Amino acid sequence: MHKLKIKAVFNRRNKLGDSIIAPIHIDLYLGGNNPIRKFIHTGIEVRTEEWDSKLGIVFSKVKDSHHLNKLIQDKITAIRDFEYTMLTKGETMTSTQLENFLLGFETGNYSFLEFYKKEINPSLKWENRTN
Repeated sequence: MHKLKIKAVFNRRNKLGDSIIAPIHIDLYLGGNNPIRKFIHTGIEVRTEEWDSKLGIVFSKVKDSHHLNKLIQDKITAIRDFEYTMLTKGETMTSTQLENFLLGFETGNYSFLEFYKKEINPSLKWENRTN
């Protein structure tokens, strides 16, 4: 059983335009007989001088660095939590399971029951419910 390697990557395609701004991706690699490699776009773009490639974070001199680093870490944490649940179930992670998780993760899609539990149920109070 192999552990998922996760890291934040700046300018993964090595194509800096005239603006010197490039996107940050999350690189996922799972070794084994059938290695899996995925890149997830974070939606964050920074300049080359604003990125610390050793630590994989946005430098603190950037205006919203704490917020940007938190967004990146939240995505990485969600992926690690998914990996942990797979390991605790005793299952090995397959590419389809990872793809399905990432598809829901990137698009924000989840089932109606999950939506109900998260959004609707807390807003209903006992006195507002009718049978």
